[in-house]
Amino acid sequence: MSPRLRPVRQPTPDTQVAQDLSHVFFELLMRHKLRFNEEVVELGLSPIQARTLLGIDPDQPRTMSEVAQDLGC
Repeated sequence: MSPRLRPVRQPTPDTQVAQDLSHVFFELLMRHKLRFNEEVVELGLSPIQARTLLGIDPDQPRTMSEVAQDLGC
């Protein structure tokens, strides 16, 4: 057997539960993102505009570069 190849191990019950939860959590996040995007479009905003507005705290002003960094720009 090549040193790079390892035998495939069957997941333990705990590992399987963790994998299942990971898939369910990912699906939940994707549904939330889709719903969020649909709702903000109805308000006439882009998802980026809505995320920007949600991140604004009038008591803690930030520079545009800080806002852009938070948005991944």
